[in-house]
Amino acid sequence: MTETSTAAFHVHTIGPNLPREFKYSYHVHAKGCPDVRRNPLYQSREFAEDRTYVYDVDSLTELSAIINADVIGEDEDPDSYLGEFKVFPCVGDLPRTTPESLMDLIVRYGNAMADGSGAAEALGEIEARLDTGRVVA
Repeated sequence: MTETSTAAFHVHTIGPNLPREFKYSYHVHAKGCPDVRRNPLYQSREFAEDRTYVYDVDSLTELSAIINADVIGEDEDPDSYLGEFKVFPCVGDLPRTTPESLMDLIVRYGNAMADGSGAAEALGEIEARLDTGRVVA
């Protein structure tokens, strides 16, 4: 992604060729996590690019979609691969799915106004998103 990325999480993803004794295919660490440098498991040449490359994402589903498309070369349902990722505490509270964008909320509000149901809920979500400053266009 570009330097102007608005993604909330910047992560390194080590894998997929981790030793068989590990339950997960990918280890996910926060950008700059010292464990990425210190863990002997990650020091092989095979993971050299993984240690330096940073993915800018808003959710584990988004990361899974990127990995499946770029690394594995598959265009599968990213949710079906979520169990392949071990997210370490350094990452923080990475949500499983990307929050609904502000534009999607506005469209849902417009549809609810036309249908006559759910408009107040959608409007409340829009107002809450604007109040927090976490606007995903």
